[in-house]
Amino acid sequence: MEGLAEHRMPATAHSAPSTASTQEPTTPTHLPSPPATTPSSTTRKRKPQIRFSAEMDTVLLQEVLAHNPFEAGRGSKTAAWAQIADAVGFGVDARRRL
Repeated sequence: MEGLAEHRMPATAHSAPSTASTQEPTTPTHLPSPPATTPSSTTRKRKPQIRFSAEMDTVLLQEVLAHNPFEAGRGSKTAAWAQIADAVGFGVDARRRL
């Protein structure tokens, strides 16, 4: 690697003449405009996170095996999870559509 600096050409030797000084910088038109409101003013407070104990895990797994929501047909998965939630004692938050 010795002598490498000797063989380097200046960056301007192979470059085309720059016209940057004659052109004004433009803002890309494809970028979205910033939101009108700040995110903190439009967001809701999150619900507290649930921490399952080993006993709660066992109860949940038993109910999942009993109702098997993974084999439920389209339109009945939410109902299967609601049955599990009732048996375990937790509410279902159906934010997503299946």
